[in-house]
Amino acid sequence: MIRFDHVEKRYGGTYALRDVTVEIPAGVVHGFIGPNGAGKTTVLRLMAGLARPTRGRVTMPGVAFGYLPQRVELNGLATSRETLRLFACLRQLPSASADRALECAGLPAHADRQVRVLSGGLRQRVGLAIACLGDPEILLLDEPSAGLDPRAAIELRHDIRRLAAGGRTVVVCSHSLPELQSVCDRITVLHEGRVVLDGALDDLRGGRDASLDDLFMEATGSPANDRP
Repeated sequence: MIRFDHVEKRYGGTYALRDVTVEIPAGVVHGFIGPNGAGKTTVLRLMAGLARPTRGRVTMPGVAFGYLPQRVELNGLATSRETLRLFACLRQLPSASADRALECAGLPAHADRQVRVLSGGLRQRVGLAIACLGDPEILLLDEPSAGLDPRAAIELRHDIRRLAAGGRTVVVCSHSLPELQSVCDRITVLHEGRVVLDGALDDLRGGRDASLDDLFMEATGSPANDRP
């Protein structure tokens, strides 16, 4: 289980997170959603160890994790396979792990193509393959479908569900409500650095026929039935 206990994060005098307490059970797809500046990326950076809380505690299980940042800068002249082997080498993993990661991300047919000729969706899959190196039990994905066309975004959602079906815990930050509704078991809504909604989607609906759009607008102070 991943746990945030009363976590606060400040950058100078600016609060990114305020008193965040969240539990993420093992083996689920958990989504973080919120407006720009709500603290979504900060949450992932804390999990990945790229930042430390100002106050409170983040507890991660002692297992391997993979991290896909929103922007992945790659050498366009290298092939997908060469890229994965380089990252495997940097992490002191056997070269065979690169081929397994390519398979994990659905890239075998594009393994020997240069990254520069790949579509945006396929380049994002290369980033996903990098996150999958070493078969981590936890995947942290920051805006994985940003900039993708509809087909690539749909394929990526299928990839996320497939990876989760293999027993991984997947944490996704996204601006896309339809994306999270289609892939997530649980969600956390952040607003101005605070948790305003958290739990399993079915529980949050409370027996109502409510979409994630409805839940999000209610939680952030703009009920759907009040919108023009």
